[in-house]
Order: sequence, then C-alpha cells, then structure tokens
Amino acid sequence: MATQVLARETRLREQAAAVGCGDLLLLADRPDVSHLEYLDLLPRRGDSTLLPDAVAEYQGRPLLYLVDGINENGDARFSAPQVQDLQTLLANRSEHACLAVVRPGSLDVYPINLDREALAKASFRTIHVAEPGATTFFQSLALGQFDVPGRPRHADYVFDTIHDLLSKASEDLAGTTDRPGLMQGLDVLSTTGRALFFRFLIDRKIVLTSDLSAICGEAEELRDAFSTPEKAAITSAWLDETFNGDVLPLVSGLKEIQDPERRLRAYRRFYKEAGERTDQR
Repeated sequence: MATQVLARETRLREQAAAVGCGDLLLLADRPDVSHLEYLDLLPRRGDSTLLPDAVAEYQGRPLLYLVDGINENGDARFSAPQVQDLQTLLANRSEHACLAVVRPGSLDVYPINLDREALAKASFRTIHVAEPGATTFFQSLALGQFDVPGRPRHADYVFDTIHDLLSKASEDLAGTTDRPGLMQGLDVLSTTGRALFFRFLIDRKIVLTSDLSAICGEAEELRDAFSTPEKAAITSAWLDETFNGDVLPLVSGLKEIQDPERRLRAYRRFYKEAGERTDQR
C-alpha cells in the first residue's frame, strides 16, 4: 500500500510540474496546518467517495484539484458519474477552480459547477504534457486565459445561486411590497436559513448518513430532513441541542424552554401551522 501511495504521489508531482504547477498539497499526507482549508476533502477510512488526491494553489487560493486517474494496474480508477459527483462536491466550496484527472502523459481538465445539466453538456479539455505550451498551462489558468466549457464565469456563483433561491423563497412566502405574504419575513428567514445551514453541514460532511438516526429518525436520507413539518421540527430541535439553541431563532420564548419534549412540541406546532398557511410549500 505504501508503495502504491508513493507511486501515485510521484506521478501527480511529475505531471503537475510538467504543466507549470509548483508545490502540490497532497491531501493524503499527515494533516498539518496547511490542510485546515481542506478538512472536508481529507480521505476517511471506509468511505468510498471519490476525493481529490492533491490541490495546486495560487496566491494561497485553490486553483486546480488533481486526482490520479489510474490504479496500480494502469486501469481507470473511477467512472464518469463519480467524476461528475466530485465536480459538484468541489463546487460547494465556492471556489473558481478546476479539476484535473491525471493520466500518463496528460491531464483531463474538467469544470467545477453545481449545475449538473451544465456538466452533462460540457466536456473536458486534455492537456498533453509533451505539447508545446504545456508548461504554461497553470499560469494561463491563474491569469484567466484558460477556460473549459461548463465552468462558471464568476467565483461567487454559489453565492449567486443561494441568493436567487432565498430571494424566490422570500417572495413566495413573505410576499413583496405589492403583495402580502403567507408568513412573517423573519420566520421565512429562519426556516430557510436552518435548511441552508443543514445543507452546508451535509456538503462539508460535518454530518454523515451514520448520524441520521440521531438527527431525525423519520428521514430516509439526510437531504430528507426538512421535507415535511414533522421532520423539520425534529431536525430543528436537533440543531438547537447541537448548536446551543441559538441558531436562527424561530419560536418566541423557545430559548427559555429547557425540556426537549416541550421544545419539540413547540416546533411541531410552528411547522404544522406554517404548512397549513402555505399549502405545504
């Protein structure tokens, strides 16, 4: 195993150097302070999720994630759907970076995007290390002179996507200046904010499928934890207990309620009434 890891690291370093990358941060190395920004990408024992093997930074920001594309026998290590899963996983980090699958003599450069439809329509660009100009690839990526189909134009595309979703939810539920809403504005902010915060915990792998029974036994998967009033109530109570009970206050006077059952009943009442007012939107 140690020999395989060493061979992989050597291959990554050689291919990266051939396209102008400087030092790589190897994510399978013993973690130190340089790995703090990438804790969600470090390999976990028993987890088969495809993760990058290394990252190349520019001015302290990740610019290119690299994953070794072959195993010890020279065969492909993963499938196309796994690559797409990795593209969207990295997109949740809201970085204007790319993904490179390293193969002997080349790098296949993929976009990173939350939009799976855009990824399905896009393709990768192959950089052959023997071609003239290959050594300037990383520089051109850093200067914005290299592009790949499906890559968002701006670094803050995740913010824009979340902002658009929250704005639409706010208009639908809280109304506008011309149209009264079905819920109070602060209630909409708290309910959508709680769901968004929980999604962040999922995307960064702070909560795992193995935690689901402790969070919400009614849910079939983590992303199902806010799908009904009952599940939303149970998950909200868990968020309060886990994060000191002060995450986006939702029910007046709830902070003073110490009894878990009373707290859960209050959330059930709130989400049930909210569901009735909004026709379960």
